Amino acid sequence: RNGNPDDRRLRLEQALAWLAAGRGDEALGLFEALARDADPATHGEDLLRLATARLELGHASRAEVVAREAVERLPSERRAEAHAVRGLALLALGRRAEARVALSIAEDDVRARSALEALGDRSPRTD
Repeated sequence: RNGNPDDRRLRLEQALAWLAAGRGDEALGLFEALARDADPATHGEDLLRLATARLELGHASRAEVVAREAVERLPSERRAEAHAVRGLALLALGRRAEARVALSIAEDDVRARSALEALGDRSPRTD
């Protein structure tokens, strides 16, 4: 089930390479397999990668669902990124009120901050 860590790393690198090369369907298939076969210690991170890939490929509805699950499974110090991905997915779905809540939780994330600024909820930061 969990497999060899080197094999997992190679599969992750392959998924990232496919995503970068525009082979989104193949990348998603591999990200899904990694999340499905994940060790409990890495499951949240695998879900976050899958949600991010789905969002990048325009699958906002599925990205939101997976990001919500990632929020539940990640340790507290890693949840902001998942909230940011979820907020961006909600924004893409036109669910602005829900997006604001998720993005506000993740306001230290540059993507979330930019989205909040675009929504008129935050003034630009200069730090």
